[in-house]
Amino acid sequence: VWSDHPDVVFYGEGWDMNSYDTGVSMTIQKNASEVPGFAFFNDTFRDSIKGSVFDNTTPGYVSGLEGLEEKIEQCFAGAAVWGSAQTVCPTPLQTVNYNSCHDNNTLYDRLKLSCPDATEEEIVAMNNLATAINLTSQGIPFIHAGEEFLRSKPLADGSGYDHNSYSSGDAINSIKWDTLAANIDTYEYYKGLIEFRKAHAALRMTDAAEVAKNITAIDGLDKNVTAFKINASNAEEANALFVIFNPNAEETKVALPSGEWDIYVNAENAGTEVLGTVAGSVTVDGISAMILVSAEEPNEAPSEKPSEEPSEAPSEEPSEAPSEEPSEEPS
Repeated sequence: VWSDHPDVVFYGEGWDMNSYDTGVSMTIQKNASEVPGFAFFNDTFRDSIKGSVFDNTTPGYVSGLEGLEEKIEQCFAGAAVWGSAQTVCPTPLQTVNYNSCHDNNTLYDRLKLSCPDATEEEIVAMNNLATAINLTSQGIPFIHAGEEFLRSKPLADGSGYDHNSYSSGDAINSIKWDTLAANIDTYEYYKGLIEFRKAHAALRMTDAAEVAKNITAIDGLDKNVTAFKINASNAEEANALFVIFNPNAEETKVALPSGEWDIYVNAENAGTEVLGTVAGSVTVDGISAMILVSAEEPNEAPSEKPSEEPSEAPSEEPSEAPSEEPSEEPS
C-alpha cells in the first residue's frame, strides 16, 4: 500500500480486552514494536488531558488535576506509557493523540461535567489548552469533527450529555453548524494551531531518538506548569521553539533561554504571525498555552532535564490529523 500511497496511515484501537487465546500475539498497544507501521489511539494522552472516560467527574490536567506533569512530559514527547499495556509507546509514529472522538463525551461536555462550577470562559480556555497540547505534541494529532467549535451532545430532557450516542440519531449526532458563528474564536484558534504545526517540522519528528535528543523538559516551574525547549535540529526547522502549558487559574512567569523570542500562540490567538517579542522571561495567562520561536540562533535553556528515550522507532513521517473517526473503547 505504502509504495503507491505513502501518506496512508494505518491506525485503530489497541486496547487489551483479554478476549484472545493465550499465546496469541495481538495487534494491541503493548505489541506496538512488533507492528511498526501501525498507530494506536493513546488513552493515556486522552485521560491525562481531560480525565478518565470511566469517571466523568474526575478532572484532568487542563481542568485542575494536580501531579500530572510527568505524564504530560511523556505524552508531549510521543513516549507515553500506554494506559492498557503499561509499556512505553516506541515511536511518535505510533501514537494517535486525541482529546475526544465519537465515543464517550465530547471534549466540551466532558469539561462541563468535571468542572460544574467553571464559567463558560474557563471551559473554553481548558478546551483550547487541551488542543494546544494535542497539536504541539509529537505523534499523530486527531481532532473529533466539530470539536473546533465546541461540539456538544446534550440530552433532550436536559439531564446531561450523551456519552454513547451510537444509536441516538441525528438529533444528537449531527454537527450543529449553527453554533459555529457563536464559537468562531475557538474555531480560529484551532485553525491557527494547525497552521503553526504545519509550519514547524520540529513538532513532527519521526524517530524516538530524534525526539529524545532535541526536546528538553524545563525544571524549576510553578506547580503543574510544564514547558519544553525544542532544538532547531535541521534545515527545515531553523529556529528553536519554546512551548509552555499553564493549567493553573493564576498566571505564571517562566524564564526563557537567552536571546529574543517571538510569540506565536498565547491564550487568545494562534497562528503563523508574530504576536509580540520578549526576552529574559515571559508571563503566561492562567489556563493557557504559549508557544514561542527563537528570533536568533538556538541557545542554551535554563535548568533543563532531557526527555527519556523510548525504544527504537521507524523513520516515516506521520500524517496530520486523520480524516475519519475510528471507534473508541467501550464506555
